[in-house]
Amino acid sequence: MINHFYGTNFYVSSTGDNTNSGSYDNPLATVSEAVNRITAAGTDYAYTIRLLSDIQDKVSIPANVTAGSITIKGYGGNKTITNNGESDNNNDTVDVRSAIPVTLENIKIDGNYTSGNYISVGIYADHGSNVTMKNCEITKTNRSNGSAIWSGGTVTLENCTVSNCRSETVTSGSSVLVYNSGTLNLIGCTIENNTAKIIVFNNDQNCRLKLGGNISIPASSTGNQRISIRLNAGSGNGSQITIADNFSCSGTMLLEPRSYANGNTVLVPVTTGATSVVANA
Repeated sequence: MINHFYGTNFYVSSTGDNTNSGSYDNPLATVSEAVNRITAAGTDYAYTIRLLSDIQDKVSIPANVTAGSITIKGYGGNKTITNNGESDNNNDTVDVRSAIPVTLENIKIDGNYTSGNYISVGIYADHGSNVTMKNCEITKTNRSNGSAIWSGGTVTLENCTVSNCRSETVTSGSSVLVYNSGTLNLIGCTIENNTAKIIVFNNDQNCRLKLGGNISIPASSTGNQRISIRLNAGSGNGSQITIADNFSCSGTMLLEPRSYANGNTVLVPVTTGATSVVANA
């Protein structure tokens, strides 16, 4: 039986051991082991996993985990989870398959990509997932479609940075850094100094993208970030970008509203009468 006070808080350190209790004085070696223990406990408590140091791991939160929520956060400041180097077609540094709320806070996700065709994904959020990232960074990833983030659920990034990630050939139509087929909320985020034709791709008209705070997704026709946001609506006003009242933009964002008829609204204010920009295709 897991103790409700001590058993809902796990500590992880590069000097820890997965046979330890997971306390501050006797930390585990991996986040994966903490998740394994949460899965085995089968209780609906709110769990927190605190990183005492940078670690190397491949974190998987399976669909069968039972918990009220799971939070993974850097203890005393930002900590790094570096991909453990296992090369396969599903080499996700953080892989969330569960529908329970998952939060990453003060975490740097390092895909550990250096060169070649090695596949490394920052975070994979399956359909139905609910993931929030606060004050996080994603870097050094590589895959053709959804290199930094692949999302089929609801993913929220608050004050996060995505940089030095790669999505294979920059001229390819499938070169996508952040793939969204669900709901993606970007609040005060910077996505720059990456290599991809498309930075954020809203896959179809059922997707939703919301921008709030100051957003920087610079693009140029000749640079390594060619298109800031591509909207792939099949018809009508689907796949719109909702603009929060506090939205502002640093630099130039290049939007590509594919399949939109002239006059269809692309940028929509979140509240009626808001001063946010409204733009049409």
